[in-house]
Formats: sequence, C-alpha cells, structure tokens
Amino acid sequence: SNPEVLSLDYIDAEMANLRLFVPKLVAAFLQTSSLRDLYLMVVEVQPATFQGRAAKVEAMDFNDNVALVATIGASLASYACLIGVVTPVIYWCLFISRRPHRLQGHLQFISQEHKTGWVVGICDCHRSKVTCCSLLCFLPARLAYTWDTVGILPYWKGVRQALMCCGLYLVGCWPCGAFIAGQRRSDLKDFLGFGDGVKSNIEVEDVCQYALCPVCSVVQEAAHVDVVFAAVRTAVREEAEKARKRLEDHEEDEEQPAEAPTLQAMLDEGFNAALDTAVMALD
Repeated sequence: SNPEVLSLDYIDAEMANLRLFVPKLVAAFLQTSSLRDLYLMVVEVQPATFQGRAAKVEAMDFNDNVALVATIGASLASYACLIGVVTPVIYWCLFISRRPHRLQGHLQFISQEHKTGWVVGICDCHRSKVTCCSLLCFLPARLAYTWDTVGILPYWKGVRQALMCCGLYLVGCWPCGAFIAGQRRSDLKDFLGFGDGVKSNIEVEDVCQYALCPVCSVVQEAAHVDVVFAAVRTAVREEAEKARKRLEDHEEDEEQPAEAPTLQAMLDEGFNAALDTAVMALD
C-alpha cells in the first residue's frame, strides 16, 4: 500500500485502540489497493502477551513478617542507643566537662538585650545550619545541654527527659511530648527574664510552638543560650582578670617595708603630745 496514505507512525499511534484500528486498516487497504497488489490480510490484532515462565509474586509468610519486624525493631533500637547513649557521652566529653560554669549564678552578667526576647526568630533555623544538621544525632544531647547550661535540669536527667519526648513524638503522642518540652521552654524564658515570671508555669504559646515546629523551637533555644553563654563567659573572664590584678596590687603593697620616721616627724609628734597635755591641764 501507499505509505503516504497510511504511514507507520499513524499505525503505531492507532495501535493504542485496537477496536478502531482494525476497521481503519481494512478500509485503508480496500480504498488504496487492488486484489492484485494486496499482499497483507489482517486476520486479528491482539495485545502483546508474555509466553514463558513468568515471575510469581509470593505472599510473605509468618517467618518473613517476623524478620521484617525484627529488622525494623533492631534499627529503631540502634538509633535509640545512638541518640540516647553514644552521642550524649560525646557531648559530655566535648562540651559539658570543659564548660567553666553555668549561667545559673551569673545572672548579673547577662545584658539587658538578651533579657527582652529571643536573639533569633522561630523561623530562622537557616542561621544555625550546624545545629540543625547535628540534631539528627544530637537532639537529646543538645536539649539537655541547653537545660543544664541554664540550670533547669542536670545534664543526664535532661537527656532522659529529652529522649522520652522523642519517643512520644515517634509513637504519635506528640501532645505529651510538646507539653513536657514546652514546660522547660517556659522555665528557660522565666530564667532569662522575658517569661511570665511564674515558676513552673506552662505558657500555651510554648506548648503550641513545640507541637507545631519542635525542631525550630530547639534551634531557637540553643542559639539564644549559646549567644548568652558566650557573652557571660567573656564578662566573667574580664571580672576574674580585674580581681586578679587587684589582688596582685594588694600583695605588692603589703610586701613594701614601712618607712622609718624622720627626726622632724618625731619632733612634731612630741610637740603635739606636749601641747595636748598643756591643754588638758588648763581645762
């Protein structure tokens, strides 16, 4: 037949609908061909079929299900061990053991600028890229470090409480996890001076922020505490340096020998004593 009348591209496109393609193909041959040059007869067009051994998808049996559950459980247990034991120990060795002091007891060195509000916004996580990326493995350790630096909770107790919050979020009980973390956030704000001022009180705003965006809340608290602690540490060092200089000056003054009294001083002292005696006799 004439390819210009019925091209292969057109046939390929029409193959998608076989019910319409076969009548069109027969009609095309009848219209453009004669019995003498008709060398193709369409008998039937069917969809392509696979002949041979097809792969069978077998359903999982009991052993396969047990293996799958065991694999998932082992993965979760390994991750819990990582963020609950390994990384907190690393954080302790790198930061807690080398920290000279806490913010607790040095409230007078905190500037007024840091007592009016957060240094970063709740949506400014991009400013602390290192903290954001490290939370994948150091989330409980970072939370506990923030709470311990302020003096809200001891470090290892904070690790256990932060790990419990992560578990509550993981199992779907995120309101309970947000409630616990929100309470610590309220205590942190009260310590820094821009909370409601009521000890152990829970602000609804803090719970909502942990419920809607817990990672942003953790990063915001960590960034603020790091900035405040750096400023306080510098102020404490300067104050310690001034105290050391005053002590050295005082020791130098004590080490200097007393000057011997001169003859003029002795005469003046004797004259003053005689004058005082005469005045007392006249009285």
